[in-house]
Amino acid sequence: MSSRRETTESERLLVVKWSKEDKSLREIASLIDVTHGCVQKYYRSIKKLDLWPNIHGRGLHSKMQRQLQ
Repeated sequence: MSSRRETTESERLLVVKWSKEDKSLREIASLIDVTHGCVQKYYRSIKKLDLWPNIHGRGLHSKMQRQLQ
């Protein structure tokens, strides 16, 4: 049997906070003591629901824009 547990609300808030501080998913996972897959699953769910703020300057689109300039 696996020892599954649900992430708490405080852990989820830490994922959001540390992601805004540009920490990697693996760094966040080690700080919270969960797997990086768990962090990635939560990260995707909040992105899918559009609860994540659109931070300018991150992602492929901004990299392409810089190359075109």
